[in-house]
Amino acid sequence: MIYRDILNAPHTLIAGTTGSGKSVLMNGIITTFIENVPREKAYMVLIDPKKVEFSIYANTEHCAAYADELPTIIAALDTAIDVIGDRYELMKKQRTRRYTGREVYIFVDELADLMISPKGKEIKTKLQKILQIGRAAGVHVIAATQAPNRKVIPAELVLNFTDRIALRCLSAIESRQIINASGAESLPRYGEGIYMSPNGYEKVNIPFISDAQAESIARKHSVSSPRPQRRPSILAALFGNSRFARA
Repeated sequence: MIYRDILNAPHTLIAGTTGSGKSVLMNGIITTFIENVPREKAYMVLIDPKKVEFSIYANTEHCAAYADELPTIIAALDTAIDVIGDRYELMKKQRTRRYTGREVYIFVDELADLMISPKGKEIKTKLQKILQIGRAAGVHVIAATQAPNRKVIPAELVLNFTDRIALRCLSAIESRQIINASGAESLPRYGEGIYMSPNGYEKVNIPFISDAQAESIARKHSVSSPRPQRRPSILAALFGNSRFARA
């Protein structure tokens, strides 16, 4: 199943034109995650610059932090880098090359919006570091955007995504910007994608999940009392408490 495949990948970039089904795909991944992965095994960080795509999941038991403003987004990325650093120190002490504790999934909506923001260069640098060193530390990035223009999303950032999914694109050029090959321009409007992984290329079906289904699953896994999510200063505390220990 495509959702499980993405959760098992080191890092995944999802891209396609407006209306191609990015929200359906991201909802499918997140709901699959919170329905099937025990919170003792993994947690998620939600980066939501549009403030609406991931907000329904902000109070779920799997959510360590929800960031929808530039200060909190930067704080979340900084904390993730600290988490990775802590884990590398532990791995060094244990003389192991891979962290075996809780996985961290960082979901990023509309990557292009972040790249053209006033803090775009800073965010790009931090995200690239997470992509480069997060894999061994059990930290995954799953990001979505419209078909990436390399002037907006630099090639060196895109290349750090080991897995990529191209949804419907407007042209073969856009398809190549995502998966280094044409073909996504010939996909149906929604419901199918081309999945590029280290194993090669595969055309995949995208199972539909409605907004109502996603909201129902989010309510099912919500904690009883909302946690504050807005102030950058609280993010480190979220990662440091007993539920979301940094290491």
